[in-house]
Amino acid sequence: MTDGGTAPIESVEVTDVTEDKPRRRRRTGLWLGIGIPGGLLVAGAIAASFVLIAPGVAVAGAPVGFHTAGTAAQAIEQRVNDATISIGGVEVTGEDLGAQVDAEEAATRAFEDHPLWKISDWNPQDPYAPTVTIDDDTAIETLQEQAPDLFVEPVDAEVEFSDGAFVAVAAEPGSGPDLEALAADLSTALVAGDGGITVSADPVDVAATTSTDAAKKQAAALNAATEQVAQSAGFYADDELAVGVSAKTLSRWLNVSPDGHGGFEVTADVSSINDLVGKLPEKVDREAKNVTQIVDTAGNVLEGDDAQDGWTLKDTKGVAETYASTLEGLIVRALDGDDDLKDDLEGGANRFALDVDTVEAEVTTLERRLEVDLGKLQAYAIENDKVVKTFPVSPGKAGSETDQGTFKTYVKLTSQNMGNEDTTEPPYYYTPNVPNVMYFNGSEGFHGTYWHNEFGVQPMSHGCVNMSVADSKWLFDWTPVGTDVWVHA
Repeated sequence: MTDGGTAPIESVEVTDVTEDKPRRRRRTGLWLGIGIPGGLLVAGAIAASFVLIAPGVAVAGAPVGFHTAGTAAQAIEQRVNDATISIGGVEVTGEDLGAQVDAEEAATRAFEDHPLWKISDWNPQDPYAPTVTIDDDTAIETLQEQAPDLFVEPVDAEVEFSDGAFVAVAAEPGSGPDLEALAADLSTALVAGDGGITVSADPVDVAATTSTDAAKKQAAALNAATEQVAQSAGFYADDELAVGVSAKTLSRWLNVSPDGHGGFEVTADVSSINDLVGKLPEKVDREAKNVTQIVDTAGNVLEGDDAQDGWTLKDTKGVAETYASTLEGLIVRALDGDDDLKDDLEGGANRFALDVDTVEAEVTTLERRLEVDLGKLQAYAIENDKVVKTFPVSPGKAGSETDQGTFKTYVKLTSQNMGNEDTTEPPYYYTPNVPNVMYFNGSEGFHGTYWHNEFGVQPMSHGCVNMSVADSKWLFDWTPVGTDVWVHA
């Protein structure tokens, strides 16, 4: 007999009452112990009957008769852990598969249903088969190592840049042993005895961690994000865009890979960015563009190109790494729907300032204006307050005098028919092919005149400023639209 009822009685042989043998008289004294004083014998037997499980009881194939619930639980756990299981042509143990059973619950149930004191429940015909569970991660790790042929690895969906846009690459399902069926088979097989257990390895589909739908959503989100971030993106010198970066270029610089949790990780490829950085000197370096501009008296440019400063790119060390870090941050913010991103982009968050030496361009300014002196019958071309050419003119005659005031040339025509072919109708004259017409006040303007030669002699026109054809051509070519004209007496 065990001390305190915590260990099985090893020396007692119990007859299987289910065998077809002649009934014998029970001799309880044989298993309770011989030679123990009568009073102690009875007391010990009674005590044991209330803590031990009846003989012939098995749980998950583990004999637990004459066990307490505690030692029975240990025996059950040991049985599950040590069970030899054949699967896919290899043998593993229950422990290798992470097999688990609620041994305490099973042992408690065995004791409650079959206590030692209840002789009628000895040697039950219904062995317990408690539910066995398997730890998926442990089982997969073991089987992948020892029986790799049981597995076909699933392929995660991916996102790639193709034909100018991010697109999804579909996932491919894999396969592996049906672990739920394996656990069910094991639950049943454990009660069969101590021999090896063979369970099925029927394959089931194993879904990829990253689905095709997830890849499609990520591709669409990335296309929108790169378009947003690409607005005004590029490399800048002196706040001027030197080398722009398009959405397609930004997209090519991004690496998109499954993160192992069903989503994606987006990183910028420093080496790809560095390919462009290496070409920046030839794209950024330029000579200063010096220009001459014709302006009015207020300084407004009437004619001439804009000046362009020259640049010499300095050190590009670390540019690719810095740009990659910035790009990653902006893309992640765009994917997350950051409400502040729009304002930050407008503020230049996607503009990389290059370190350059600047050579300022030279601008030569020519301020031009025209003056007509009606009293002297003279016109003047003035540049930077210096008269560069004087012309004799014939302005409007009496009744159609040329208006006095300050005006601006507003249109230039190389030739125009003036008047009305029907001279019986206003303005009662017709002059075809008038050359070098330059209007400054309604219908009043400078033009060449081939029908008289009274320039500087007397007024002859209907309000225009008549000039020789040669002089009108020179003034026409010299004067931009918008030039100030001052007409006075």
